[in-house]
Amino acid sequence: MAVSLRSVFRNRAHRRLFRAAQADLADLKGDERWALLVDLGVSGIASADVEGYLGESVVDGILKDYLLVDADRDANVILHVIPDGQDPYPESELRLAADLAEHRGPREEARAAELLHDLALEWKAAQQ
Repeated sequence: MAVSLRSVFRNRAHRRLFRAAQADLADLKGDERWALLVDLGVSGIASADVEGYLGESVVDGILKDYLLVDADRDANVILHVIPDGQDPYPESELRLAADLAEHRGPREEARAAELLHDLALEWKAAQQ
């Protein structure tokens, strides 16, 4: 299910992985340039990482201000780069499920599947 979710929603944003100094994470999280910070806590999964959606015009500034370094592994900052002005759908559980599925961990994929199941049940109930 997570593979399908990643495939269907792969074009919602360009996902980029970075590493930042632990001491900078709180300031990065508090930066006002975020279009949306992803709160994995609402999904029941705690994370010290910073993950969010940024308009493409502010990405370079964030990278320079926090000295973010590309990271394939051990990334603690995940940027979802969207066109300026695009709505990142902050209240969407479907977006949250897609974000979780991209982590590719067993807990995240299981929670993404649960969110999809819950959404399907809600949709089915609304159709009756």
